[in-house]
Amino acid sequence: LDTYAAPHAHPMIEKSGMTQFSHPQPCGRVLNVLNIYYMIDGNPIWKKAIEKMIDRLLELAVHRNDYCFFPPFLYEPNAKYNPDDPRVIRLSGVADGEINGRSIKGPALFYKMTGYEPARELAQKLTNYMRYQSNYYGPNGEFLLDKHFHAHTNYLLQMLEYATAVDDKELQEYIRKSYEWAKSREAGTSSLTGFIPEFSRPYRTSEGCAVADMVAWALKLSHFG
Repeated sequence: LDTYAAPHAHPMIEKSGMTQFSHPQPCGRVLNVLNIYYMIDGNPIWKKAIEKMIDRLLELAVHRNDYCFFPPFLYEPNAKYNPDDPRVIRLSGVADGEINGRSIKGPALFYKMTGYEPARELAQKLTNYMRYQSNYYGPNGEFLLDKHFHAHTNYLLQMLEYATAVDDKELQEYIRKSYEWAKSREAGTSSLTGFIPEFSRPYRTSEGCAVADMVAWALKLSHFG
């Protein structure tokens, strides 16, 4: 763990002499952009870059049975660590999903386009982590009440991309039930006005991210039947 640096600990990074580092969370976002470029022109440069990113993310993930997760590290190029080291921890709360939940869609979409098996493995294991290990969702997809609404919806949208890529009907139904809960009064949503709470309970303020997520969620569920 010599290359470990806590997020936002810039003095540690500077002290280590590190000039380049990466983190799994923005990698998930970048994969989405590279997928779009590959869909536009089919240039193999994008395909090669995506495959290399997915392979490296699989290498960096901590694998436990049928799920995996990324510890909250910053990585130097070619860095390695011992996944059994007791300091390899999981985050909790929104930060956990921001690292792991945001990394599902890119691999899932790439698998849907190309059939690249490591992409399916990464999307599947991260989906299993978010659904069963992250303490975000109940057995019927209900949001746990101490969490940010947009965090729940965002990661379910990513999981839906995987569910449709592999035609997992059970997971699709789970996500549909979660959507039904999310637009209920129990979740704090008003179907009359389209008010979506900032947190998944009756709450005074809304957030544009959550409103947009619910629209996208409805459209995607309809599109996928």
